[in-house]
Amino acid sequence: GELYFRYEDVDASVVSSSLFLKDEVNQRIIHRDKAAEEQWIQTISAVPKITLIESGVLYVFAHDFADIIALLVGVGCAVYLDKRPLSVATPQIEFTSGLDWLELKCSFGEEEIDLAALLRSFQNAASLVTLSDGSVHVLDPKIRKSLERLARHLNKDDEKFVLNKQKIPLLDQILHGMPEQSIPDAVAAYRVALSSSQKRQISPRASFKGTLRPYQLEGFNWLEYMTKLSFGVCLADEMGLGKTIQILALLETRRKASEVSLIVMPRSLVGNWRSEIEKFTPGLKILNFSESKRDKVDFSKWDIVLTTYGVLLKDQELLSATQWQHVILDEAQAIKNHNSQTARAARCLSSRYRVALSGTPIENSTSDLLSLFSFLNPGMLGDTTSEVLRQHTREPEDLKVLAKSLRPLMLGRKKEDVAQDLPAKVVNILYCEMDKSQKKIYADVIRFYKGKIAEKVEATSFNKSKLLMIEAMLRLRQIACHPSLVDTSHASASSAKIEVLMEKLEELEGTPDKVLVFSQFTSFLRIIENRLTKAKITYEYLDGKTKNRSEKVDNFQNNPEIKVFLISLKAGGVGLNLTAARYTFIMDPWWNPAIEEQAMARAHRIGQTQQVIVYKMVVKDSIEEKILELQSQKEDLVKTFMDGGEENLMRKLSPEDLELLMS
Repeated sequence: GELYFRYEDVDASVVSSSLFLKDEVNQRIIHRDKAAEEQWIQTISAVPKITLIESGVLYVFAHDFADIIALLVGVGCAVYLDKRPLSVATPQIEFTSGLDWLELKCSFGEEEIDLAALLRSFQNAASLVTLSDGSVHVLDPKIRKSLERLARHLNKDDEKFVLNKQKIPLLDQILHGMPEQSIPDAVAAYRVALSSSQKRQISPRASFKGTLRPYQLEGFNWLEYMTKLSFGVCLADEMGLGKTIQILALLETRRKASEVSLIVMPRSLVGNWRSEIEKFTPGLKILNFSESKRDKVDFSKWDIVLTTYGVLLKDQELLSATQWQHVILDEAQAIKNHNSQTARAARCLSSRYRVALSGTPIENSTSDLLSLFSFLNPGMLGDTTSEVLRQHTREPEDLKVLAKSLRPLMLGRKKEDVAQDLPAKVVNILYCEMDKSQKKIYADVIRFYKGKIAEKVEATSFNKSKLLMIEAMLRLRQIACHPSLVDTSHASASSAKIEVLMEKLEELEGTPDKVLVFSQFTSFLRIIENRLTKAKITYEYLDGKTKNRSEKVDNFQNNPEIKVFLISLKAGGVGLNLTAARYTFIMDPWWNPAIEEQAMARAHRIGQTQQVIVYKMVVKDSIEEKILELQSQKEDLVKTFMDGGEENLMRKLSPEDLELLMS
C-alpha cells in the first residue's frame, strides 16, 4: 500500500518535500503541516507488523492484512482498496436450532451473507467482505478471531454452517468475546446447566452398600448430572481416590431391568472390579466376559458385563451389536492412540452414556485427548480440532480455547485438593486376576497337595498332617505371587500381582509420587526388580543382606529420580523412615496384621505431610482371598497366629477351614 496525507480533497505524497499543495479545483494553495505529518508517520510506524519505507510504501503480510487495516482505522487513518473505502464492521450472528444441530447465519445490516463462504475465506487468508452495494469491509478483530475458530470446525464442502450439538462445549468457548445477543439458546442453557451441576446434591440408591466421602459424593453427582446431559465425561481423579466406588454408586442408582452396562479394562483389573462390585453393589448381576471360553450370550440378563481391551478387539462385532446403558473404559489411556485398533473398537460401541476413568488422561501430549474425546463425544472434535491437538505448539490460543471447552467434561481431583476428606492413611484391598496359565499352575498344585494331604491323613491323622498343610499353603501363596517361586521352569509365566503393580506405576508416571513395595519373598522382589529395569523405572532395593541401608534410604528420600523402593518385610519392617513415599504396596499379605502395620508405618509416621495410600495385593480365587474370608469370620485365628505363628495357627484350623483354603 502507499501512504498519502489528505488535505481536504488534495493528497500529498510522503516523498514530496514541497511545503505547499495546489488545489486545482478550488484554485488555491494549501500549506502542508510537516510536524503533523511526521507525527502520523511515527504513529503508523508504531503499528505492529507494518514496514514503512522511505518511498511511502507500506508492506504487510497477507495473513495480517485484516488486522492491520483494523489497527490503522483505529488510529484514525482512512484506508482505500481500489479507490473504495474500507471500514471495520461488526456482523450480526444469528442461530437457529433443530433437535441436534445448530445453524449459524451472518448479516451486515439488512444484508445476509454466506457465512460458510466467509469462514472459508479466512482459511485462504482473504478476509474482506464485499456487500451488494460495492462497499468493502474488514471484520472487527475480536469477532474475526471467534469466527476463525468456527471456521476450523467447518467442512470444506458445506453449503451451510451447521454444527452438531455435541460441539456445544467447544462453541461456548469459541463464542467467547462475541456480543451476548449472538449467543444461541442452546449454549446459554449449557452454561446454566454447568453452573447447576455444582449445586446438585443427590444420594446413591439405598441399596448401594458403600459410604462415599464428600468428594466422592460430589463426583457421583457430577457423573450422574453430566451424563444425563448426554455428554461423555472423564473421571480423572488421582490414583487412590476411589474412582471405582463412584462409578458403582452411579450404576447402582441407575440400575434398570433389561439394561446392561459394559466396563472395559486391562485384564489385570478384572478381579478387583469383581470384588468391588460384590462388596458395594451385591445386587448387580455380573458377567465376566473376559475368560478364554466365551460363548455368544444374551447380555440383557446381566446388569454389568466386565471385559478387557483384548476381548474388545477379538469380539468387537458381538460387543458393538449391543445397545449398552453405559460403556465405561477403565485405565482409558489404553485408547490414547487415536488410530489404534483398540481405540477404533471402543468408538464402535453403542451406548446411552459414556465414561472414561483415567488418573492420567494426558500421558505424552495433548493429542492423547483426541482419542479420548472421540470416544466420549463422537462428532465433538472435527478434523481441524484434531490438528490443533496434534500440533498444539503452533496454535497456543486455539489450544487454550480447546482446553477450556473440554474442562467441564473432566473431573480430576488430587489428594491435596481433598485432604480434609481423607484420613491420614487409606488402606485398600487391591484384587488381581490370574490369567489362564497362572490359574492352571495354581490348580495343579492344589490338586497335588490335596492328594498328598489326603494320603497323609489316611495314614496318620489330620493333626499329624498339618506340617504338610503349612507347606501347601506356602506354595499356594508363592504361586499367587509368581509361579517361578515354586518351580523355576515357570520363569516366563505371568504374575497377576506384577501386572497390576505395573499398571499402577504407569498411572503415577509423570508425578512426583514415590512408592514402597514390600514382600516377604526376596525372590519375588527380584522378579519385580527385573520388570522395573525393563520398564526403565528407577528404584532402590533393600533386603536382609543389604549393607549400605542408610545410603539407600537417603537416596530414596532425597533423589527425585528414584520412584520405587523394593523392601523385604523382614528387613524393612522396623527402623526405616521413608516419609518421601505416598503409596505402599503390600505384595503378599498374610495372617499377621502387625507385620503389615509395621511396613505401612515406614511411610505413615511423624514427618509425613501427605496422605498415605496403602494397597494390599490379593489374588482373586486364591488362598489369599480365602484367608481374608477366614479373618473376617474368625478373629481368634489372627490372634492365635500373632501369639504363636503358623504352627500354633494350624492347631486352630478345622478340616472345614482347610477345605476352604484349598478350594
